[in-house]
Order: sequence, then structure tokens, then C-alpha cells
Amino acid sequence: MLMTPQWRTGLQTFPVQRILPPNPLYVDTVTGTTIGTGSISSPVNSLAIAQSLCAGLEDWTIKVIAPESNPLRQEITYESSMNLTVEGVSQVPWYVYGSDVVDNVWSGSGPVYSKTLNYTLLTQVVVTSMTEVVGDRTFNRKLLQNTTTPLIPAQGEFGYSDGVLYVRMFDDSNPSIHTFEIARRNTCISTIGFGTLTVKDCVARHALVNCLHNGRFGQPLGTGNLVTIDCLTEYAVNGGVGAAGQNESTVCFNTKAFRIANDGFNLHALAGLGYMELNDCTGSYNGDKAGQSAQGASNHESTHMVINGGEYNYNISGGMVVIETARCDLHGDTEYGSVLMDRNMRLGNTPGPVSLQASCAWMDTSFGTVTGDVTVSNGQGTGIKVNTPANVTGANLIQSINNALPDIGV
Repeated sequence: MLMTPQWRTGLQTFPVQRILPPNPLYVDTVTGTTIGTGSISSPVNSLAIAQSLCAGLEDWTIKVIAPESNPLRQEITYESSMNLTVEGVSQVPWYVYGSDVVDNVWSGSGPVYSKTLNYTLLTQVVVTSMTEVVGDRTFNRKLLQNTTTPLIPAQGEFGYSDGVLYVRMFDDSNPSIHTFEIARRNTCISTIGFGTLTVKDCVARHALVNCLHNGRFGQPLGTGNLVTIDCLTEYAVNGGVGAAGQNESTVCFNTKAFRIANDGFNLHALAGLGYMELNDCTGSYNGDKAGQSAQGASNHESTHMVINGGEYNYNISGGMVVIETARCDLHGDTEYGSVLMDRNMRLGNTPGPVSLQASCAWMDTSFGTVTGDVTVSNGQGTGIKVNTPANVTGANLIQSINNALPDIGV
């Protein structure tokens, strides 16, 4: 039997349109919920939820209310092609921590006490109930890590072994009377997408790597675009603001990096290039103990850092150190004013990497340009060092004042 097809025109079906979230989206750690819409009257309570709401969209803004008493505690990575701004409401600072608070239940009878945490890695313990003066500023006190005899740390040290944290307080007191921030997450906020992430008004603290991070080793060319504006980063292990990858771009305005164990601002690119621009930024009080290579700003490999104005003071080694084949330019003649590197090498020209550096140093085969008003002063070691065969145009323009040891190569 021959079947003749009969065609009928069906009803037109329309695509289901996505219900767009508010722009801006609101995050509030005090009044927000997990089921909020993201509106100002119905905020969500985490950046992760806000991120999922605007995923795949373009040019979105997230406004955050997260006071110091109730910070966000998370690690958020943005990986998309969207341009996203995360900022405070009415420019009020908002807080995000990569750490956990440790409660007051400890084992032991002293002077060493212990607590089982079962973290994979633990490299930073900050005592938020105690303070110390570093340079001309007061900070929460850090316990130094003991990796040689972690089960029997000395006064003011901690050790970590087989998931157990061992501490001995500076005054041999019981840690149960203190509070601690234990760095738990690699970063607070990071980006690895093709779009640009702009972070404003943020106070980011207590990260295992960088508080604000850009890029990823092995990522495609052109990814990793980060802008920071009016931010403060503190108490990270590796960097306050850091970048690593290939061809990432990081531009910072009025951003501060304080009490980082390593560098305030650091830039890596194991493949390709990387660019970091610091405009009226401050990288100070970094490094924890004598002999460390800990700078206000440092770049490596074949990267390019530009410092326009700003202050880089009281670091364990230099205000700025550039190594390998990287380039670092210092400009004291832009709208951001002069560059000051004061009272660096703050514990002296001690043995270790710091003894080979200076308060301002171009090492290895690095190069750069200096223009305008740049001052390196009151360092407890070499003031300026231009290593042979590093090549720096205008290094002789730097004002070197009252440094403990003579300049080299200038």
C-alpha cells in the first residue's frame, strides 16, 4: 500500500528565554540567603551564588556587603568571557578571607599544644588576638612555621604534620585564650577567563597563594585579565596581588599589599609574557624573618612590570626586585607622583637570598627604565643594585639616600 505523506504545519514554538538576574547583583553576608534573587531587597549570601546567576552574561556588576565581623570565606575563580565588576556598596570596603577560624579546644599541657585539622596543607597561622609592630604600623601577629621539628616548635612557632597543628605561643600561654586565622584556600578571588575581572573596595586576607590572583600556568594565550581598584590585601603566603600564566594582564590602582610572607605584588609567566602595572600602589611590611627574599613588588621570567608612583617600604629585602630576563620600569613623573622605597631590608643584610639583593635591584639579565622622582632611602643593606649584565636606562636618576651599604652598578 502506497503511503502518501501528509504534512501539517505545527504551532510555532518559541525558545525559552532566560530570566536575567538583576544588574547589579547584590551579595550580603548579613541579610542574604541561598535562595535570594540577587536584588537589593533579596540579596544572596555568597559570591559563588552570584557567580552562577550571571554566568555566561556580559558586563555584569556584583555589589557586596561583607563587613569585617562577617567576611566572605570562600575561594572564587571566574572563568568566562564576560566582563565582571565586583565592588562594595557606596564604596564601603567588603571583606573576603581564604581562611578558617580555629576554635578554642586544644590538646596538651604546654608549652606546645596541638589540634587535629586534617588539612592537606598548612603554611600560615595568624594570631588575631595578638599584635606586633612592623616598621611604623601594627598588625596581627604571625606564628613562624617550623618545618624541621614540627612537633616541637619553639616559642612563636607552629608546625604541621600528619594533619595535626602544633603551636607554641610567644609567651607560652595556652592557645585556647587566643583566636587564629588559618590560611585554608589558595586564593580569595581569581580569574582565568578571556573577560576582565575588576575588583573594587575589597579587603582580601589569609590566602595560601595570592589573595587576588590572575591567571593559571598552561592557560591559553590572552586569558587572565584582572583590574584592582582601592583594595587592601594582607597575610597571604605568596602574594597580595599575584599573576601566573602566559600573557596575563594585571592593572592595579591604589591597591595595598601588607604583611605577605613573600612579595606584596608578584608576577610570573613560565610561558609567554605577563604584564603588571602598579599605579599609586603600596607594597610594604612584607616578609616574616631575616634572610627571606620578600619584596614590595617583584617580577620574574620574561614578564614586564611597570610601577607608576607609590610606596614600597619596610620589606625584608627590596622595595622592588626583578630577576631573570624580566623588565621593570619605575616612573616617578606620572599623575601618580613619586616612587619611594624606604627602610627596606628591615632586618639587615642577613645571610640568604636577601644578602645578594638590594632595596631596589635589577638582578640577572633583567632590564628596565627609570624616569622622574624615584627615591631609595634608609635601607639596612645595599641601596640600589644593577647586576652585571642587567641593563637599566636612567638608574643613575634614582636618589639613593642614607642606605647602609654602597650602591652597585649605578
